[in-house]
Order: sequence, then structure tokens, then C-alpha cells
Amino acid sequence: MGVASKITPGEATASRIYDILADRRHPLQSHPSGPAFGPPIDTMLHRIQQYSGGHGVANIDISGPDFDFVRSIRVFNVTARQRLQGSQEDCVRHANVRMGVYGTQGNFSWHDVGVGSVPRAFVGLGKYGQNCPAVSVRAVFVEWRDYEQNYGFEQVNY
Repeated sequence: MGVASKITPGEATASRIYDILADRRHPLQSHPSGPAFGPPIDTMLHRIQQYSGGHGVANIDISGPDFDFVRSIRVFNVTARQRLQGSQEDCVRHANVRMGVYGTQGNFSWHDVGVGSVPRAFVGLGKYGQNCPAVSVRAVFVEWRDYEQNYGFEQVNY
């Protein structure tokens, strides 16, 4: 965030943070460098490879209950349309819903599911399947439970 600076408690005021950000003598972001690390991107990729194999599975055992939060993550790719069409005003519906889940060792896979599998927190499908009001939604929805089982989600419409 560009505010890495040693200060005493109480000096972290808004004006002090602004002064730190305005000081361009120091980089806003640092990367490991030197002969032991090589270019920054190589370092990041190397660290990622330490935790997962080429087959997308963690190199450490994450099958225990401490890692249930990983398996709680579900990703939904939702495309749905509903509208009246033609002179007879036929109701035309189309839905494509895919759900992505993480397996025991962190392997990710997609599955085709129905509209009914979309979580209640999802916004945009409330009238889908009812008397044919116009519905058009394209979104990615991610839901999870953290290590304390608190529910969280994020929806990105596109």
C-alpha cells in the first residue's frame, strides 16, 4: 500500500500517510532481488510451485478439517435469459450454470448444474421461471465459509 515506514505509535495520521505516499524517493512496491532470487516473476512462480504440482493439486496434505475452508469455496458461472418471443409471445428460456469446486487436495473441477443450485445470495435470477418476465444475467459468483464458518460471497456481473 506504499506506507511501509518505521514510525512510533500515534504518528500514523492521515497527513503522515499522505507524506509517505508523496515521497517518491522510495518505491511503492518492493520485490526480492539479488543472485539468490533472480527476477521477481521467477521468484513468485517458484514459490507458487512449492505449494502445487503441475497437476493442480497441493504438494502438502490439505485433506484435514483445518483446510475445510478451501473445500467450502464454490464458483458459479451463470448465464441465463428469459423473454417473450414471437407473435404468440412464447416464453423462451435459456440457462447455463456451471459450478466449480475444490477437491480434497485442492484440485479444481467444473460441473454443469441447474439454476436451482445457484445460492440464494445470487442476485438476478429471482424471477427466472415465473410467468416469463424479462431476465438477463451473466455473472460469476463465488461463495465460501472461512475457518470460523462465517459465510461470504462476491458476485461480478459481466
